[in-house]
Amino acid sequence: MKFLLPFLLLSTLLPATGQREVSKILGRGLLAIVAGPSRIAEPDQSFAIDAIADSLTEHITFRPEGTAAATCDATGKDKIEWVGMVVKSIQEQPLTDADELNGITKRYFAKLSCRAHRVWDFKKNFWGEWQHRNHSLFPQGITLLSHGGKITAIPAPELRYFSPAPGPSLSGNQARSKRNALPRGMTAE
Repeated sequence: MKFLLPFLLLSTLLPATGQREVSKILGRGLLAIVAGPSRIAEPDQSFAIDAIADSLTEHITFRPEGTAAATCDATGKDKIEWVGMVVKSIQEQPLTDADELNGITKRYFAKLSCRAHRVWDFKKNFWGEWQHRNHSLFPQGITLLSHGGKITAIPAPELRYFSPAPGPSLSGNQARSKRNALPRGMTAE
């Protein structure tokens, strides 16, 4: 019984730790940006990255070795893998009249980027070539709204087509059903 309490405490900390790791991975793209109009001030930047990580981990598996993977339902359950996925920039956007009426105090657009992606070829039973751009159906970015001092990510409509891939995950998200099972010959390394 005395071993159960530390185990339960540790198990509640793991998802939060994983979420911080995903936030660190996504935030790497902002490290190269010099302070200016495309960079938001701390602590808003950290809150924004955490909100983006929360939103993306509903749809993508961020793996411990630094890749990200998902299943794209819009293309017939394609398995997609990204390398170097980051938030490239966060730019403040003008507020709309509706934003102001709804109590929104700031609006941002976070541009997503990756070094490359590839798609599993079901006919040949192996990964296709790496492509030097993002997947065509994956959103260019995510809108962020600040309301009452809290920053919330508004998922891009395209994200509805993506679900987490199976395999190890930093955030603890796992493929939600057998439909996401790995095809024959594909490994989740």
